[in-house]
Formats: sequence, structure tokens, C-alpha cells
Amino acid sequence: MIIEALAELPYKVLWKFENDILTGKPKNVIKRKWMPQQDILAHPNVKVFITQFGLQSIEEAVDREMPLVGIPFISDQEMNGKRLVEWGVANQIDYRNTTRDEIVKAIIEVAENPIYRQNMRKVKQIMKDEPMTGTERMIWWSEYVIRHKGTNHLKSPTVDIEWYKYLLLDVFAVIVGIPLLILIIIVKLLLNTLKSRHSKRKIKKN
Repeated sequence: MIIEALAELPYKVLWKFENDILTGKPKNVIKRKWMPQQDILAHPNVKVFITQFGLQSIEEAVDREMPLVGIPFISDQEMNGKRLVEWGVANQIDYRNTTRDEIVKAIIEVAENPIYRQNMRKVKQIMKDEPMTGTERMIWWSEYVIRHKGTNHLKSPTVDIEWYKYLLLDVFAVIVGIPLLILIIIVKLLLNTLKSRHSKRKIKKN
């Protein structure tokens, strides 16, 4: 169904496909096992990015101001897609309940409607609005470590934790020990009760 939908598109399609053969590949589809995704997304002629809504692909698309059409399959992908649709930067396709025409319509809608790219530009501005760049942040923290001769004050207390705490033996001892102690007390009380009754019967018999 996806192949049929892509064949109807009035665009060239770049498809990263792992197998050597793609049965029924349309003429407008160019298939490769690997493609430089970030470079392709940055090309001015690219109109839309079809993805599964994985987090890294989303980050790259936002950085390149590229609107999306997503077909989520697993994990957090569907949640990511719903959020992107709410932001007006993507269309989401439910692979379990869709048609060829719906796929074609979703792709053309995002590719031809400039509002999706405009909204993606706004999302990028929000994401990039930070007090310093990644390089500046790296330099600042490197100098911070040098100034304070290490960062022992930031080290987690669990780094030097005792081995029995690391293995949770103290927790295991409490969880197992208390019920075991209660069980021992109950057993001893029962034994003492039975022993006492036995002694009384023996005295009475004598």
C-alpha cells in the first residue's frame, strides 16, 4: 500500500531500504541502504520527511525546519506523533487503519501547505532559545571542573556505597528477616502450647 501511494506522488522519493531488492519499486523512488539524512533534510528542494517519529529523527527534522509525515509503530513513537500533530508540524498515519489515498493525501498536504514549515520554524526557535550553545556549555563545564579541582561535591553518594547496600542485602534482610522472625515465634508458641498440653495430659493420666 505504501509503494502504491508513493507511486502516485508528483515527487521524487528517497527511500532508505535495507534489502537489496524492493519488489514493485516505482520509477519515482530512489532506494539506498544508507543516506546522509541530515544533509538531505537540509536541502532546499526537500518538501517533507516521512518517518516513524523516532526521537532522533524528530530532532534532526526540527533542526532543519522540515515538516513531517509519520507512521509510528512502537514505543514512544505514537505519543511523539500526537504531540507533533498538536504543534501543527506533522500529519500522523495509523498503519493499522489507513488507505492508499489517505497516505497520498497526508503527504501532499504537508508538502504543499506552507503552514507546516512555518510552525516547524517556530518549534526550532523555541528549541534553540538557550543561554549558550552546546560548545559554550562544554567549555564552561570543562573550566568549572578545572577551577574546583574535580567535582567531588557533585558526585552521587551511591558511588562509594557499601557492597551489601549495593546488592540490597540490607533490604533483603528486612523483607525476609521480619516475616521469618514472626514465623519462628509462632512456631515456638505452637510447640510450647502442644508441649504444655502433653505435659498436662501425662500428669492427669498418672
